[in-house]
Amino acid sequence: MNTFAVEPVSEKDLPDVRDFLTRYEFLCTALTALFVRRRTQDSSLQFFLPRSGTCSLVRLKKKTGKDFLIGVLYISPCGLVYHCLPFFEKNAKDFFFGTEDSFAQLKHLLSNVFKNVPISSIVGSAPASLFLENCFNRRAKEYRTYKLMKLITDSRKAAEYGDLSFAAPQKNISILRCLPEHGAALFPLIKAYYEEEVFSAYVKTEEDVLRRLFAGKLKTQIILGLTVPPGFFAATAGTAAIGMRYAQLGGVYTIPAFRRRGFACLLVSRLCTELQKNGYTPVLFTDTKNTAAYSLYTSCGFSVCGDYRIAYF
Repeated sequence: MNTFAVEPVSEKDLPDVRDFLTRYEFLCTALTALFVRRRTQDSSLQFFLPRSGTCSLVRLKKKTGKDFLIGVLYISPCGLVYHCLPFFEKNAKDFFFGTEDSFAQLKHLLSNVFKNVPISSIVGSAPASLFLENCFNRRAKEYRTYKLMKLITDSRKAAEYGDLSFAAPQKNISILRCLPEHGAALFPLIKAYYEEEVFSAYVKTEEDVLRRLFAGKLKTQIILGLTVPPGFFAATAGTAAIGMRYAQLGGVYTIPAFRRRGFACLLVSRLCTELQKNGYTPVLFTDTKNTAAYSLYTSCGFSVCGDYRIAYF
């Protein structure tokens, strides 16, 4: 009978982890980004254990004596769980080992991983998230469902024919790569984005903590801002995580008074073009209830590639 093992990630496991996450990165870009660091001198990619938190491997041990890496789990110091467990996906043809007894054993092992750990949220592909929530054996206070989307075509060509076309030039607007000195002017949009799109009724972050978080993102992520006369920011879009081959978009927000003018489409398309030039495929997840955002992203060339879920405890 095939069995499972759940064990801590060590330095010697990193080549296997890198190969595994490379294959399934579109499902777990934020998790992959925790292992990735880039040299400032030449931007070359290096792969290390995350600086904080705990990381575990899920291995399948076959009765033939061979074992295979089939999953990676990460728990942050504040109890946020990222995961890559692709064998729960609908088209997971790479994995065929499932019996009810096998999954019962896996649930028992993962329950021990969560034992005595204060979990605050579970984030990732919906099928695996639901299994982990069941392992955690606590009902989520709130959960949100999303569509995972991946860019499948040239964003500029797609937008020309989308509902939010930016083919007509916009006058008196500017798009710029935001730097730390733009932080104070851009922060009101970031705060509004988090309040409207990210924070749950049970998860709140103080403004000074959010400012520090955003200041860090301005140094490590690609954040674009769109300005209108007399020079204030009306819209923004950026990356939330940059992995090895994929970059996850986030923080797409337009001030209500400036919506329906194509500003978000301009920013997303410009951002995707920049990412593609640097060898990254853009991915994102959008709320299943947000039809406007879904229309925006499809017009920019994105297509649904899975279901995503965030559960708050």
